[in-house]
Amino acid sequence: MTNSLRLLGEIYKDSGDFADIVEKSVAEKAKASYDAGVKCLLDCQVAVGGTKTFWGAQHDEYTLDPAVGRPHEHPSYSGAEGNDVLKFLMEIEEPSQEIKNAIVAAVAWLESVKIPNKKIVDVKNGSTTVDRIVEDSPGNDMWGRFIQLGDEVAERVYTKYFNDLKDSKRNAVINGVTYSFNYGENARESYNPDYAYKPVHGIYDNDYGYLFYRFLYIFEDAGNAIEGQHGLSLPILSLNALRRINYQYLGNWPQNTIRTLYPAWKAKHGM
Repeated sequence: MTNSLRLLGEIYKDSGDFADIVEKSVAEKAKASYDAGVKCLLDCQVAVGGTKTFWGAQHDEYTLDPAVGRPHEHPSYSGAEGNDVLKFLMEIEEPSQEIKNAIVAAVAWLESVKIPNKKIVDVKNGSTTVDRIVEDSPGNDMWGRFIQLGDEVAERVYTKYFNDLKDSKRNAVINGVTYSFNYGENARESYNPDYAYKPVHGIYDNDYGYLFYRFLYIFEDAGNAIEGQHGLSLPILSLNALRRINYQYLGNWPQNTIRTLYPAWKAKHGM
């Protein structure tokens, strides 16, 4: 969405690749769409107890609450996509007070949920990445790609999420044995409200479809830690190495935004 808005901005400003080729009527329509898109971003910024916080990777088109994406993308905040929204708002040349307030609140929230002195490192076997681990790294901050919702927002959003997931029975054959499961139960039995504002992960590989929509809180291997549905014993608390390699669940996306872009933005606007 932010790239679409940048495109609309170039069109209505008669700049970039669109300099000198845009008719006035088209520019006016682009400006109206741009303004509506910025308003949508501001409206999507999650408020907790009246205080603005951050954004998710995707939002419900009607409620504007954070919404589910693919099976591993629970309704949540996003340290990556939310950071893209924050950077876009900082690019606006003449920000309104509402935009300024949104930026200040977003940075404050990022500071409150950061995981200090940590970074993600790829483990190599020759030129091949075989795992991805968290290491101590003084001076670096880390965030979840997905960060679990909290407080009244979590209660509202996750209640709807669990109700919307299909509870129809599905079967999986594992080691020659057929097990039954359903997505709604996967989510409900794995969700832990104690992990509010902490990273949450999920399985997205079709080979592990019986784990779709489970809330996973452990990045490292946890083994066959608990019994799943109907006595199915599986490593369903954590990711495995292949999932860690193939998807960036943890990262330092907002670090440069907070430390470099934000101070420069404040100075530019006399804050």
